[in-house]
Amino acid sequence: MKRIKGIVPELVLTVALVVGTVVVLTGVLIGTTYEPEVAKPPVSTAQAEVQQVQEAAPEVEPEPELIYEVDEIVMREPEYYEALELLARVLHRENSNEIDGEEATWNTASVIINRINSSKYPNTLEDVIYQPGQYECINSLYKEEPTDIEWEVAAEVLNSGSILPSDVLYAAEFRQGSGVYDKVGKTYYCYE
Repeated sequence: MKRIKGIVPELVLTVALVVGTVVVLTGVLIGTTYEPEVAKPPVSTAQAEVQQVQEAAPEVEPEPELIYEVDEIVMREPEYYEALELLARVLHRENSNEIDGEEATWNTASVIINRINSSKYPNTLEDVIYQPGQYECINSLYKEEPTDIEWEVAAEVLNSGSILPSDVLYAAEFRQGSGVYDKVGKTYYCYE
């Protein structure tokens, strides 16, 4: 087999003679690579418009669904806001007569969270609050708006949990359970 090489400015051609037939093996520009253009199927006008819009649109990532964990409780965003409002309203009604309202608010919120986490009580905020004989205030939750402190305490305990020992499950104007953990105003916070 006989090879013929010729150098043309910036182009190298390699030609091979194979039994009297000339075959062009390579045509390469020096310093570049050659990639043949692949024919694309025809695109309709509607498809072209859709492609333009898709290419021009900024890529938007979906917002993550917020999940709040409270000890063993897991709430998704809409349920969180409903729980926040319910807890803030209960705190407002339960502690409206207390002299030291903020401490009583923290303790009452913590007792509710402890009950949710206890096997002796229902495991949802709504079920704990609406359990018969537990919170008399449920019939008057919407008479007044909670204070800023009550909203803040409700949010904090829903996000971070109880500030009381986990076995402080009672809050009442009388002693109960196995002993008193704390007394604020007229309310005793007692161990189970």
